[in-house]
Amino acid sequence: MNVRNHRKIAVIDGKTAYIGGFNIGKEYVNQDPKLSPWRDYHLKLSGDIVSDLQSQFLLDWGKATKATMPKLSRYFPQPSQGLLSKPALQDVEMSKALDLPNHGSHAADSVNTQGAFTENDVLQQQTKIQIVASECAWIEGLVSNRIREAQESIFIGTPYFIPTKQLMKDLLAAAKRGVKITILVPHAADHLLVQEASYRFLRPLLKAGVEVYQFMNGFYHAKALVFDDLVCDIGTTNFDQRSLLLNNEVNCFITDKQSIIKIKNVIDCDLRDSKRLQLSDITNVSMKTKIKEWLARPIASFL
Repeated sequence: MNVRNHRKIAVIDGKTAYIGGFNIGKEYVNQDPKLSPWRDYHLKLSGDIVSDLQSQFLLDWGKATKATMPKLSRYFPQPSQGLLSKPALQDVEMSKALDLPNHGSHAADSVNTQGAFTENDVLQQQTKIQIVASECAWIEGLVSNRIREAQESIFIGTPYFIPTKQLMKDLLAAAKRGVKITILVPHAADHLLVQEASYRFLRPLLKAGVEVYQFMNGFYHAKALVFDDLVCDIGTTNFDQRSLLLNNEVNCFITDKQSIIKIKNVIDCDLRDSKRLQLSDITNVSMKTKIKEWLARPIASFL
């Protein structure tokens, strides 16, 4: 009962797919007076890799409805010339979504960051990407390996920072060996107790030299990981125990260096719209905050 399908997948005509942090809700059209605008990252893909997401959606649909899917061929159209056209840049309000058109053996022909660059910035080389659909604790091991292998830098962007014991251990070890770790979280929370639950994890990381930033220009709902500027992950997995241990998630891993530079430019823009968190900010807190933190501790894995 506690396992949730947290994937966000949209597939149009079997030719275009979207995955990432976007939900369907009024908060994405600036109708949340408390937290708007919402800041999120989303991926648009086309080409052969769309069939992976279509298959995953159909598997999820079958599990949820117990229904058979007639005429499967309609969901998997043959590639057409239209798939090979270069996508036009579009303005996406309140987001700089990543556009990854994909052809052939799951390698994108170009990548652009919507809302951040001109059409001249579109990359022309092959951009390697991989879809990873995870269930329950599988994704924790993948992220743990990436953290342990990191030599220079780690970026974590997440709306909820409640890491597992293993990932907390890995992050502290990475900081100790000199890896620069940057964490970006929201300034305000959208759910009760999630911010207070993060404090007991952020304190030792701040003491270890990790840089933590709070996004000030709305609510930061993006889910992003970057390791050594060599591997980038954009998807649905929050850096919390629910996503890492309980939920079903879907992520996209990108390994093209120039594409990651483009993505990091977007992240840098968000960091400029953020305030660096100091240890004193979450140490010298009110009694009300201390009580909330105490209440959050036993239920952290369910938040």
